[in-house]
Amino acid sequence: MENPFKKLLTPLQEVPQEIKSEVNNKIALRLLVSDLANLFTVNYAEAAKSIIEKKSTTKTNNNGEV
Repeated sequence: MENPFKKLLTPLQEVPQEIKSEVNNKIALRLLVSDLANLFTVNYAEAAKSIIEKKSTTKTNNNGEV
């Protein structure tokens, strides 16, 4: 029986460019979906709060004048 651990010490083979780009595209898509899911689930309350809160857009000086 051949020792499978000896295969770990062999040099790595180069992967074709088409497979590399396909894997990179799939990883990017999964990261995008993960970020969108995170935005709409975990941060939903904070995002809704920041949209609903009224913030003053005009600056006032120390006397309360605009």
